[in-house]
Amino acid sequence: MSSNLSLNNCFLISYSNDPHNDNWSLQGYRISLNKQIINHQITISQLFTLNGKGSANVTRKYLNQCIYTIGMGNNDYISNYFVPNYYETSSEYTPEEYAEVLVEQYSRQLQELYESGARKFGIFAAGYSGCCPGIMADYGLNSCVELVNNAVKLFNTLLNTTLNDLNNRFLDAKFILIDARLVYPSDLNVTDKPCCEIALRTTGKGSCVPNQVPCSNRQNYIFWDAFHPTERVNVIDGTKAYETLYPFYTYSEAMLPLTHTKAGYEVSDA
Repeated sequence: MSSNLSLNNCFLISYSNDPHNDNWSLQGYRISLNKQIINHQITISQLFTLNGKGSANVTRKYLNQCIYTIGMGNNDYISNYFVPNYYETSSEYTPEEYAEVLVEQYSRQLQELYESGARKFGIFAAGYSGCCPGIMADYGLNSCVELVNNAVKLFNTLLNTTLNDLNNRFLDAKFILIDARLVYPSDLNVTDKPCCEIALRTTGKGSCVPNQVPCSNRQNYIFWDAFHPTERVNVIDGTKAYETLYPFYTYSEAMLPLTHTKAGYEVSDA
């Protein structure tokens, strides 16, 4: 984390939340959400210094206005639970039990952020990992792997219930679920292969091979590499997330406490 802290924004990026696999995965080093929360506390202490006299109240008011967007879950499935050759997680937990373990820990972490001053939360549902080209290739399919998607759906459903509970408990905060998208414009029609040539080695498996020419029609591809979406898909998803979090952009002091509503998107069982 940079020591040149800006009061405009601060990015804390998390890739994994599995309690048994805090830092490393087959795709390389990961910074866990627990570690990022520690980093966030360091940032808060730096804000105390920047804000000077009366820093505690000023900093808390500032954090109350920040929008915390957090996404977690995908790597815990595609880089852990469904990699039985490297991890024993799937033999230790049923999909239902694993979802419960992840979401219980997630809930504690969100409450830690709340205690530190966070009030506006945008929580991304986990994407349907079974539709990633890397997962389809592992299972020898050219269509989505429903075994994986069903496990992710369990996580998302439980996450939605948990966010509703947090909204009921913390009336001065708002937790909005940003639902996972499965439907894209019809011209995004290359769904089963990545735009770039991918690495097959164990570490970094599924990432783009350096110095190779990618596909010429990337605007038609859902996936850039074996697991990550293209820029166009990210723009579509980002726009949807921005629109979903619209209640935060109309927030004012006169609205305290925040209107008590449930999460913005219900996760369908269909």
